[in-house]
Amino acid sequence: MLKQPRSSFALVSLFGLASLAIVGCSSGGTGGSAGSTSPSAAATSPAATSTTVSGDPSAPAAPVPMATKTPDAAFLASLIGLTRAEAATKAEAAGFTIRIASVDGEPRALTMDYSPQRINVNLAHDKVTEATVG
Repeated sequence: MLKQPRSSFALVSLFGLASLAIVGCSSGGTGGSAGSTSPSAAATSPAATSTTVSGDPSAPAAPVPMATKTPDAAFLASLIGLTRAEAATKAEAAGFTIRIASVDGEPRALTMDYSPQRINVNLAHDKVTEATVG
């Protein structure tokens, strides 16, 4: 008789957007090892299928609220001419973060993600010459 390894299987939902299958194999025959579960037990366990607030595994996960606060054009314009430290202090007081996009015309490596609470600034001689949201 051919013995096949047992496997544990669980679905994990990330913010209700996609499912990720986590598969683990345990060696051994029919006995299994401590801590391993059968596929049917993992699939029926509410903790293994999703993390929902209501406790109902079939309910969709609550959406992550998007931040609504973004700097307006007037605020961005008010940063022009400030030093790096002054701009950072002003932005942080308003609830935003500063990211230096270029220094004296030399671009810096930036990630491509967009953040509505982040202000990208270009500096020339330690003064802000341009400010954009992102």
